[in-house]
Parts: sequence; C-alpha cells; structure tokens
Amino acid sequence: GVLAAHGYRHLMLRGFEDSPEAIRTLLDALPADTLTELLLPMIDELLRKVPPSLAHALEELIRAPHTITSVDELARTAVMSRRTFDRALERAGLAPGWMIVRVARVVRAYHYLRTARASVRDVATKLGYATERGFANEVHIVSGFLPSSLAVQLEPHDFLLRMAARLERTVTMTDEDAPHDSHAGHRSA
Repeated sequence: GVLAAHGYRHLMLRGFEDSPEAIRTLLDALPADTLTELLLPMIDELLRKVPPSLAHALEELIRAPHTITSVDELARTAVMSRRTFDRALERAGLAPGWMIVRVARVVRAYHYLRTARASVRDVATKLGYATERGFANEVHIVSGFLPSSLAVQLEPHDFLLRMAARLERTVTMTDEDAPHDSHAGHRSA
C-alpha cells in the first residue's frame, strides 16, 4: 500500500509481531531481498508480457516464497483460474508454474546456504520441507547442484543468471514435465 509506494518493504510494530523470533526472521530476510532485487530486473522483460495481476503475484512469490506454497495458490494470488494462469505463462514465454515456485524457493535456499552457513537440514526445515531429501531433489532439479555445493560453487551473479534462465520456458518444458511429487516434501505454512 501506501508505505510500499514510498519504498518501505518491512514494518514492525511495537507490541505486535516484535518477538525475538520475528525480529530474527526479518533480519534473515534482508540479504535475501538483495538477491530478489537483483533477480527481478533480469526477468523484467518476461514480467511485462503478463497481465499486471500475474506480474504482481510472481513478484510476491519471488520476494516471499514462503507465502505462496503451490502453483494453485500462485494462480489464486494472480486472481486467475489455473487454466488462464497456465496459458498466460506460456504466452509470455515463462516456465510452467511448478518451475517458477521451485525457483523462488531455491533463491531463498541459496541465500540461507550462503549467508547463514547453516546445514542443509537446517535450511530444509527453515523453508518448510518435510524431508532433507525432498529439499535436495528440488535444489538439484532447479540448479543442477546439490544444496551442499550450490552456494560454494556458484557466485551470486552466476546463480541469479541461472535462475533467470530457468524462469524462461523451453520448447520441451511443459506441465507434464513436473515431477510427480511436485508438491511432496514441502509443508504448507
């Protein structure tokens, strides 16, 4: 709303969501916002090809992947039926919804793995995955790397270029390519 129009991305009110855990979560998110702010211009041309409500939903997903946990939820956030959503992505040359949701999660995972030096298990838990294996599979599908080597082998710029490329639809990429467990291993918040 009004505060966002003036550049405020975070707000914490005294006596409301100001617990030590909430403050820690907010502080953890700040460097991830930097990655997000670098990624969004890389995909700006693609975002301009979709309806504004969809562009807004995609930006929201990339900024806060924990708030949108499924493709159906992303379509609802865009105020579209799933079918209209899928067609809009395809017309714009964007990857299918399952890949977009995964890319957003992996960008946040990269941040945690690189800055927090947390264990893969800790990051999987923090991002809401039911199992470390489900998390590792998702990271590998999206990045081609295992979580343990992702942050070490890819510098931020190279990582973001790779993620931007994954958001573009390839000729062979369809919803049928989605792994059967496209939502398995991830707990809804």
